[in-house]
Amino acid sequence: MDTTLYVGLSHQMAMRRNLDILANNIANMNTTAFKKESAIFQEYLMEMDNTDTPAAREVAFVQDKALIRDFSEGNMRATGNPLDVAISGKNFFRVRLPDGSERYTRNGHFHLGDDGTLVTSSNHPVLDSGGQTIAFTPQDTKIDIADDGTVSTKERGIVAKLGVVTFDDLSKLEKVGESLFKSPAPSQPATNYTVLQAMIEDSNVQPIIEITNLMNIARRYQSVDQVLDQQQELESKAINRLSRVG
Repeated sequence: MDTTLYVGLSHQMAMRRNLDILANNIANMNTTAFKKESAIFQEYLMEMDNTDTPAAREVAFVQDKALIRDFSEGNMRATGNPLDVAISGKNFFRVRLPDGSERYTRNGHFHLGDDGTLVTSSNHPVLDSGGQTIAFTPQDTKIDIADDGTVSTKERGIVAKLGVVTFDDLSKLEKVGESLFKSPAPSQPATNYTVLQAMIEDSNVQPIIEITNLMNIARRYQSVDQVLDQQQELESKAINRLSRVG
């Protein structure tokens, strides 16, 4: 395989990666608090030793460098459910997994578990500012959540305060499924935020932009594919002619 085919294939691999990311964004445009993702590519120069042409000694390939996530806020949508909460800024709610580890989410579509514990839509306990679960009794008839995350009921008054945290470097957050993130760095208590009761945050994906980008990249992918087919056809014809001459 010659250099042209290698370069073309590297571009196709990069575009295929981009197509996968765009398709995932579109698939999650209705997922609560989903954050749009995009890929970063960079030029990768490789020294070619099998050529005497100076201009062809360095060939530029495309390298998939990283995936970045846009943590800007999505639209806040009213639901009327008092256990739904949205949070402003680049902050997160604390969640505990069955193995005791802590994870973080912006998906505030909460409900009460069978034992009265406040849990996520995946039934993971939501933690308060002290790292403890938040539990309600059957007698609690009215649950209020203040804009600072303070949770209270008509019968018992203040019950807890939602654990809201942030991170110094959001790029280190890693998705682990179920709208949850984990981080190798410790979280920090958030100070600048507002909790909105009876609301949830929509995805920040803009469907029209993502679909347009998807179509443009798909066309470019097909164009490169046609060029590679033409290059292979030319090489096949050249080999056939050389074999007849020999």
